[in-house]
Amino acid sequence: MTEGRTRTLVTFFVSLAVGLIGGFVFAWFVSPVEYTDVEPSELKAEFHLTYLQLVSESFAFENDWTRARFRLDVLRDPNVANQVKEVTLRAIAEGRPAPLLRAMSKLSDRLGVREAAMIVYLATPVPTVATPTPRLLPTPAPTLTPAPTFVLPDTPTPLPTFTPTPLPPPVYLLVGRERICDPGASQIRILLEDEKGQGIPGIEVWVTWENGADRFVSGLKPERGNGYADFDMQPGLAYAVAVGESALPMVTGLKTELCPSSDPTRTVWASWQLMLRPVPPTPTPSPTPGPSPTPTVPSPRTVTPGPSPTRTVTPTVTRKP
Repeated sequence: MTEGRTRTLVTFFVSLAVGLIGGFVFAWFVSPVEYTDVEPSELKAEFHLTYLQLVSESFAFENDWTRARFRLDVLRDPNVANQVKEVTLRAIAEGRPAPLLRAMSKLSDRLGVREAAMIVYLATPVPTVATPTPRLLPTPAPTLTPAPTFVLPDTPTPLPTFTPTPLPPPVYLLVGRERICDPGASQIRILLEDEKGQGIPGIEVWVTWENGADRFVSGLKPERGNGYADFDMQPGLAYAVAVGESALPMVTGLKTELCPSSDPTRTVWASWQLMLRPVPPTPTPSPTPGPSPTPTVPSPRTVTPGPSPTRTVTPTVTRKP
C-alpha cells in the first residue's frame, strides 16, 4: 500500500511538471498573447521614442499646444519633460534629419527644457539676401555768389561736416579646404578663426541644398575649438556653404565621397574641412574740407553833390495914388 501511494505521488508530480512545461511552450511559442488597442502608457520602452517623435511632428505641423499636451499626458509619466529632452538630444547626436530635429526641439522648448544643442534648430532657417550698404558721397563745397552792390553780404555759410562711413561686417575668406577620411558620418566641418588664429564663436553658418536649408553656430563644441562647427551630410545631395549675414555661398558642390580603405568590408565616408578667416574691409577716407572763402565787402557808396539851384527874385513895384 505504501508503494502504491508513492507511485501515485510520483505520477502526479511528473504529470504536473509535464503539464506546466507544455502550457508554457504553448503560451509563449505556439499561441502567444497578442495585445491590441493598448494605451500609450503600456507601450514598451523602445516604442516611446517613436511615440514622442510623432507627437513632436504633429505639434510642429498643427501648432496646437493643448492637443500636444494631452498626447503627452496619456503617457502618465510625471517626468515627461526630461524624457523629451533626452530623446531630442539622442536624436541630435545620431544625426537625424533636420526637420525632425526642429520639431523635437520645438516641443522640448515648449515644455521649458532647452539645451545648447537645440538652439540652432529652434528657428526656421530662411536665408536672407544681403542688401548692399549705400556709401555717402562727399558733397561738393557750395559756390559763394558775390554780394550785390550797396548791400552788405550775409554771414558766410559754414562748410558741411563729413561723417565717416561705418565699416560693414567682416567678409569671410576661404583659406583652407581639406578632404578628411576618418570613421564616422560624412560631415562639413567649419573652422572660423580671426587674424591671430583664434577661434571665433557664435557665427552662423548656412548650409543649403536642393529643396532644403539649415544652419548651425560655431562654438557649440568647445572641446574641438571655439570656432568649430559641423553638419552631417546625406548621400546624393550637393551642399553649399555661406557664413555670417551674407547669403552668397562661399563653397558649392560639397558631396559625400567614399574613401579608400584597406578593409573591403568597411565603408569610410569622406568629410570636408573648411577654414575661414575674416578680411576687414578698407575704410573709405573722409574728404578734407578746404579753406573757408573770405567774403568780399563792397566799397561804400560815394555821393557827389550836384549844382545848387538858382533862385529868381521878382521885384514888386508899388504905385502911389
